[in-house]
Amino acid sequence: MKFLDEFVLGDGSSIGSSTIVCGSCEQNKFHKRCLKIGSNTDILCSHYFDVVAPISIGDHVTVAGKWSQFYTHSFDLQGNRMDGSINMGNKIYIGAGCIVNLGVRICDKVVCQGGTVINHDITEPGVYMSHTFARRGSVRDFHEYKKDCPFRENENGTICIFKE
Repeated sequence: MKFLDEFVLGDGSSIGSSTIVCGSCEQNKFHKRCLKIGSNTDILCSHYFDVVAPISIGDHVTVAGKWSQFYTHSFDLQGNRMDGSINMGNKIYIGAGCIVNLGVRICDKVVCQGGTVINHDITEPGVYMSHTFARRGSVRDFHEYKKDCPFRENENGTICIFKE
């Protein structure tokens, strides 16, 4: 942990090894660089917290697995820096490899499945994910296409091109 103005770790909370918590250096400071973590919150190993602006994490939160990233700043195409705090409520589960972007608020009782990118506020409890995993057909379907022609579109709009 470096370049923080304030760090609070609630009772029964922990931060795993290889987790990086870093604020901006003094000459780039525009906000109080603080990370506040509530009680009974577990941040497992190998996550990244960019604390250019404040991050507040509630009680009974789990940041699971590895490689989740929390960003409180970004840049536009003209090089202007954009900052925004992250505020997370209570009873939240963040799966491995999630990205939480600047200015986001997450309400209580939320599950973000692994790999989810959180770009907007989450205002209703529930389970959230970025990508929809869908079955595109069976192996047999694709085998049948290959027998008929080197090019075929299935009912889902997937185009299959086969080399002769």
